[in-house]
Amino acid sequence: MKKGLKIVGNILLWLFVVVAVFMTIIAFSSTKNENGVAVIFGRMPITILSESMDPTLKKGDLIISHELLPEQKGTLSEDDIITYKVDLNEDGFMELNTHRITAVRTNGGFVYYTTKGDNNAIADTQEVRYDNVVGIYNGSRVPAVGAVLNFLQTPTGFLICVVIPLILFLLYEIYNFIRVMISMKSDKQNKEYEEEIKKKAIEEYLAQQKTEQPDKAVSEDTKTS
Repeated sequence: MKKGLKIVGNILLWLFVVVAVFMTIIAFSSTKNENGVAVIFGRMPITILSESMDPTLKKGDLIISHELLPEQKGTLSEDDIITYKVDLNEDGFMELNTHRITAVRTNGGFVYYTTKGDNNAIADTQEVRYDNVVGIYNGSRVPAVGAVLNFLQTPTGFLICVVIPLILFLLYEIYNFIRVMISMKSDKQNKEYEEEIKKKAIEEYLAQQKTEQPDKAVSEDTKTS
């Protein structure tokens, strides 16, 4: 029973390490496009930051969007869910937002998209010009993981979720290694002690046999006389 629990514990520990490393790679991916979004083999992990797309996409979800080539950005259709750059607060700072396309129009050679959150009553007031589109949602979603990734990207989150657990894991593995080495040494010493006891027992037996042989010979000579 204890051995089974130990095996399960080790599997869970290694699984945690693999997940932690994978999430760290995603959170700190060095390959980013011009929009500052991490790109992994043409896929972009995007965190949903609000409830505007509920229930399709929930706050804290991690979604995977396809990175679009410049020539693809003007070919999108109604009902596509896109991630795009927009000045939400009209302060000159462009942020990423993920909403659904509800209308498409062309003006002066440029394509414009009207977007709307599934949970919003009305469409967004700002149209999205095609070149501000970052990616298109491909249907892949992992609930709540986006919030974890955002937390991981902070110094506190990285320390709590990755550094400290990995240190504890390494200390645990070192402890197990030392324990195994001590156990092996103890087994070796016990085996050597047992061999020594056997050797002494054999030597004592042989010595006793040598002592008994002359006595036996004298006894036989006496009988003969």
